[in-house]
Amino acid sequence: MLSFFKKIRAYFHQSPIEDARAVIIIGTEYTSYSVSAALNESGKYQVIAFIDEEPWHHRTKMHDALVYYPDELLALVEKHSENHTIAAVISFQGEGWEMSLECLDQLKELNTRYCQVPKAIESTAAKLGFILDRV
Repeated sequence: MLSFFKKIRAYFHQSPIEDARAVIIIGTEYTSYSVSAALNESGKYQVIAFIDEEPWHHRTKMHDALVYYPDELLALVEKHSENHTIAAVISFQGEGWEMSLECLDQLKELNTRYCQVPKAIESTAAKLGFILDRV
């Protein structure tokens, strides 16, 4: 009987990421959408969450990942850091929510990389290359 409950618990606590490393993207603009699609298609990374301030985006899905408020970012990182699955938090300069220095310091304490893609990089392929070089 106990093994039955263990199986049920294991089923509901499965990580959506098997071999892929988790990525959190700040923003829900087209850039975020196209880069997340490319990261997911690579098989090496899986976008597990998007961060956006707009209330009408909260708890909606993009590419099977939920959209969260900025104040939920650190909790998400802590949750997934227990499994050592977070590869990075990615943002795009000039788009989406701007992270505070305090938040950046807390990401460093959690040993989570932060990658901000410069605005000068325009194509999705170039943005993806920039990210993959740093993550």
